[in-house]
Amino acid sequence: MITQGVLPDPHTYSTLMDAMCKIGMVEQAQELLEAMIASGLKPDIVTYNVFIDGYCLQGQIDCARRFFYSIVAKGHEPNVISYSIMFEEMVQKGITLDDLTFNIIVQAFLKSNDIHKALQYLNTMDERAILRHAKTVSIIMHMLADDYPNHESRDRLRNYFLK
Repeated sequence: MITQGVLPDPHTYSTLMDAMCKIGMVEQAQELLEAMIASGLKPDIVTYNVFIDGYCLQGQIDCARRFFYSIVAKGHEPNVISYSIMFEEMVQKGITLDDLTFNIIVQAFLKSNDIHKALQYLNTMDERAILRHAKTVSIIMHMLADDYPNHESRDRLRNYFLK
């Protein structure tokens, strides 16, 4: 590809790194990430999700968690996929989710307008008497407002809280 004058873009790098991570070559994929950055290309959240998933696939939840927090520290905003990868791995490993984890997951689903999943977790929080954090409540209140543009989401949330 490069010998023909075609330079890889972030999507090409992410695809290669994803394939490497899926076959257990996470360290080599990490080297490729470093080469990508050295070439002046910036990874995006899709690229970072590849590594979170790759570490989880290798059973390295601590590495996945450290990687997750390192991207947050660098100022990158995880998306629903980032949180879902981490959540699924934690559940599979039998790790008990705390109030912070539940609130982060609910916030991510609310922000992405996935009301169905947000309500599932809110229901679980209610069943387990897990308190909602102020930021979670703030997002919910914003979505319940009459001027919230997505009426279907607003109405589903209203129905949940009025039951």
